[in-house]
Order: sequence, then structure tokens, then C-alpha cells
Amino acid sequence: MPQIRPPHILFELIMTKRCNLRCDYCPLRFEERSMSKEVMDLTIRFIRENRSFFEKFSINFFGGEPLLEFENIKYFLSETRKLDLDYSLGTNGLLLDKKKLLFLNEHEVRTFLTLDHASGAKTGRLAEVLKGEDLSLLTVNLVIAPQYLDRYPAFIKEARDWGVRNFTLLPLCSISMGWDGPSLEKLRSLVGLMRKESRKEEYALHKCTFEMDYSGLNEYVIDWDGRVFADFRTISWLFKQSALVSPGLRKEVDRASYVGRIGSIGLDQLLEGHKPGLLEENSRILMRRLLKEGSVQELTDLLEPVAKFS
Repeated sequence: MPQIRPPHILFELIMTKRCNLRCDYCPLRFEERSMSKEVMDLTIRFIRENRSFFEKFSINFFGGEPLLEFENIKYFLSETRKLDLDYSLGTNGLLLDKKKLLFLNEHEVRTFLTLDHASGAKTGRLAEVLKGEDLSLLTVNLVIAPQYLDRYPAFIKEARDWGVRNFTLLPLCSISMGWDGPSLEKLRSLVGLMRKESRKEEYALHKCTFEMDYSGLNEYVIDWDGRVFADFRTISWLFKQSALVSPGLRKEVDRASYVGRIGSIGLDQLLEGHKPGLLEENSRILMRRLLKEGSVQELTDLLEPVAKFS
């Protein structure tokens, strides 16, 4: 058993590679693959055996669209309800209804609802789902594209009318987005509007930067097939957006972050796979390759003035 006790560990469970949307900016590769009960049981067994080693243990249900596997999520929650875990889930909201929202609230699952400029078709249904419900555990992740910035103030007002009070702004970083001076000024105005109408703790702004703090991170992806990857934010970003990169680079990402298979590795091996110095350097090499390929835009300097609002 390792001598140093990490304070926090996070497992991101890829419940499925399927998705019921095809957002034009999303680079993920979707497949007809979902996590089996066997992989879930092996993950649950690992958590039970090692829960006491960590002060905090978090689970994030991800995909694909995780609500496509809602019955499996219910199973996982029922099997781990006594283990004092923190739960979260990201969803596009198409399958969210009052019954699911109530269930997620009862199990204290923080729900991150992703909406964008093209979400108008589903907002009417979402209004019916969300109005009058407890939304204290719900955050709207608002995907921001520069060409649609004029739409967002009314959209945010509508969401606040539903009862939403927690927002995260997610500016798209794809090279094709074309952030420039005028669009950044509109983004500043949008953040200023939210600052005026909301308490500061109710919103956050995600900066498109690849300069990360790797110290103390113990985050892992449990893929649908049981493969375990050390999830160092930039490595994770590359891994999840693998449709942007060549097959050769995807293999490099896998090699840099692969730990083993759940059920075949113990805690020592899991933590041994989390080497900040090595993975940090690997991630920077891979990111430079990706930038050279022209797939993404480094927005650290461009968005720095905006970040001062948050």
C-alpha cells in the first residue's frame, strides 16, 4: 500500500460511446459501445477495496451521452450508495425528464447540462422539465461560438427564468472558430452581464489554455471496455478529442496515459501510473504536435483579459 495518502481521486466512467446528437463542433468519435455490467462490477469492487485510502472519491458519468445508459447508472449508484462518493454527470439534456432529475437529486448527483447556440429546439421541453424543480445541483455548461455571441444574453435570461443559477461558459477552441478582437469584446460583455445578474459563485469561465497545474491530480478515465487511463487534463483533452488527430498521435496518447485494466490492477499500480513529471512532458510534446497540425487554437493570451471577470 502506498505510504502517501492522496487527498482526492476521480474516476470518469465512459458509460457509452453512443450519442443521440451530432454537434457540429464536437470532435468525438462515436461507436455502438457501452460499459458492461462486468466492467461496472470490477470498478465497484476496486472502489470498495480502496475507498478508505482517500479522503474524497469522485465519480463522473460521461460518454457519449451517459443518459442512454441510465439503468446502468442507477445500478452503479445503488451499489455504491454507502461508500460516501461524490457523483457528477454530463448530459446534452435530450433524455432528461422530471423523473430522472428527481432521481439524480435524491442521489446527490451534480448534473452538468450542456447547451449551445443550436439548442433552441429543445429549450421548450427543458423548460417544462426544469421549472419548479430543485436545480441547486444543476449547472448549465454554455458552449460559446464567436459567430453566435449575440444569441446568448437572451438564452441565459431564459435559463434563469427556468430557475438555473449555475453557469459555466465554455468558449470553443477549435482553430476554425476564429476568435478575434470584436468577438472577444462581445464575450467580455457577456461575462459582464452574468457578473451583474448573478452572484460571483454562480458562474465560471473556462479558459482555453494548455498551461495546467499537474500537482496533486489523481484523475482516471475508466473506458467502456475497462481500460484505465491516467487523466492528466491535457492528456485527457487530447484523448477525448481524438477525432482531430492522426491515428499515430492517438496511439501516442494511449501509450502516454494507459495504466492497465480495471480488475487487473491494484492501487499501487494505479497510483504508479500517475507520474506528473513524465505525463506533463508527454502532454506538452503531444500538444505541440497537435498545434502544429493546425487542429486547435491556443487562446491563453486572447482570453486572459476575459478571465479577469470570473
